[in-house]
Amino acid sequence: WVRWLERDTWKRAAQVAQIRFGAWSEDRDLALEFPAAWRVALCPPRDGPDVGLAGVRAAFEHPIGTPRLRELARGRRAPCIVIDDLTRPTPGRRLVPAVLDELRHAGIEARDVLLLAGVANHRPMTRPDLERKLGAEVLAACRTSNHFSWDHCVRIGTTTRGTPVEINAEFLGADLRILVGSIIPHAGTGFSGGSKLLLPGIASIASAEAFHRGAAARGRYGVALTEARLEADEAARLARVDFLVNSIPNSRMEIAGLVTGDVVAAHEGGVEIARRVFASPTPAGQDVAVLSLY
Repeated sequence: WVRWLERDTWKRAAQVAQIRFGAWSEDRDLALEFPAAWRVALCPPRDGPDVGLAGVRAAFEHPIGTPRLRELARGRRAPCIVIDDLTRPTPGRRLVPAVLDELRHAGIEARDVLLLAGVANHRPMTRPDLERKLGAEVLAACRTSNHFSWDHCVRIGTTTRGTPVEINAEFLGADLRILVGSIIPHAGTGFSGGSKLLLPGIASIASAEAFHRGAAARGRYGVALTEARLEADEAARLARVDFLVNSIPNSRMEIAGLVTGDVVAAHEGGVEIARRVFASPTPAGQDVAVLSLY
């Protein structure tokens, strides 16, 4: 009874903090209550505003390290666009239409484009998953496929660190190879995105296991050139990735930054944006940390 009274008093006097919650589902602000006696400090990232349609267009007009996508696409007939799954905040419904527009200027229709879900070793994406990620209009226009790391992969080489590079056969069968993802802090490669969407994103289970047990196990958050990043970059070169589209999300899953171009150079440029967007105060000497992974 005493504890119940204490809890009731705590509720009435609670401090309330708002965090974003329910990515790809509810997407709402969630109120967290803390006892009135606590000193509660919010430590949000520096963040950034959405770049808007103009920002998306500018990123495609000014790729890093490659010609514009519509120029690369001239004379190609069978493009493959890899998109990550719902474990990542990549706004595919905003980015993939921009890719399709570039391809259209090169004479490639959407019906000739394969959208490959780069799920790595996660479960396949369902139709509702794909609609959330890409939108119904894009799904109706393009062919889709899920990567499956236990089958239908082709060995194309070995990295200098000894990891076998076995990549999705549909991707290797394309004559224009595009990766669409996002750059966020990551334990294995320092930051996600870039070549990581190839290894392990569309690699075999053998490649993924060697990668995760090897270089990725020695990674660190926020360190750009980890062994795992260098290994994934090497695999992307072996697989001849043509073009990268990587967004940097803000705290509401909008686009705070966007880079396009070479799979290595564009990613490096995106990491510099991510360092600014995700920079957060880290107060020392605290007793409790409540972390949002939205």
